[in-house]
Amino acid sequence: MRNKAFEYVEQNFGKTETERFKLEVNEFLSWYEIGSARRSKPFADMIPTLTELKRFGAKMALVTNTSAEAEKVVFSTTYTKRLLQGRHNQREC
Repeated sequence: MRNKAFEYVEQNFGKTETERFKLEVNEFLSWYEIGSARRSKPFADMIPTLTELKRFGAKMALVTNTSAEAEKVVFSTTYTKRLLQGRHNQREC
């Protein structure tokens, strides 16, 4: 969707307006994404599921469709990081 908006602005506005539009859209999306990441909470069944998978020796990885910045925020504020690194205590949740 962002690419379609950028394409439209590029075709219908000048270079200065296009660059400003892209900058403002990217700033807004970054603000929105990081804010959403800060408010993220793990699903109730995530911790027991990951704990059980780890107990069985499953290899785990994080796959996301968000930015690396938002991923860092989520990892720094949730139990997930400690669990995937092997330092978990359910009372910390």
